[in-house]
Amino acid sequence: MRRSLVVTGDVKLVKVTDPRAPFARAIERISFRFVRHNDRNETFLTAADGEPGAPARLAERSSRMGAHLEAAGDEVAVRPLE
Repeated sequence: MRRSLVVTGDVKLVKVTDPRAPFARAIERISFRFVRHNDRNETFLTAADGEPGAPARLAERSSRMGAHLEAAGDEVAVRPLE
């Protein structure tokens, strides 16, 4: 039997202060949202707290690369480790 909901990936969101500025200087916020497919192969956004275990696994892996993940509503914000 096929599972009806499977995590398939995420959608990256990048907010920039000035789209004309050099990209690295214009970044204000980086975050992502989880996405899933249903049995009809429709893709939809899901909340981070609805993905048991995934945020914790990603946070652990990200910290090894110098990033901190923080749940912010339905999104997960990506910040440099301080």
